[in-house]
Amino acid sequence: MNNFLYIDNNSTLKVMYPSVSFKGSSPTSDTTLELYFTPLPEEGRAPGKDNDIVELTIVTNKHKEVLQDIVHSIFYSDDYLIAIFDSVLGVKASTHISAVARTASSEP
Repeated sequence: MNNFLYIDNNSTLKVMYPSVSFKGSSPTSDTTLELYFTPLPEEGRAPGKDNDIVELTIVTNKHKEVLQDIVHSIFYSDDYLIAIFDSVLGVKASTHISAVARTASSEP
């Protein structure tokens, strides 16, 4: 089943990615985890970019637990739409996530 990952911070970010576009992650601090996705078409805003980056604010040093929760949701959920973070409904893939933001791209 190809499911989709939904991210909504009720402000500047409302985006959905196919789960197959998840490329990996990297911690950038004790409380920040970046998720990398195959870029979405964006009408030329960032031509040539190699990743869309979603930045998660997490509980201190819970990077592994957050990733385990996300990967578990991708592979074992019966839902087609998985909320990584939905501030409107108060739903998140991991209890260790407290906020989300999106960086437009990383350059090649």
